[in-house]
Amino acid sequence: MSQVEFGEKCGFYQTYLSRIENGNANPTLNAIEVIANALGLTVFELFDKVKETQRQE
Repeated sequence: MSQVEFGEKCGFYQTYLSRIENGNANPTLNAIEVIANALGLTVFELFDKVKETQRQE
């Protein structure tokens, strides 16, 4: 799924998602919840996946 498609699913602009992905924007907890839900995850599951990814690097 492209950032544009994901942005439409979340209701966010693609540029905002890009800034989050690149560490140039800090999403609110509400935005994190919207993103997690769009991915079919809870906020806790999303954070677990982020931790898992960071451990693999």
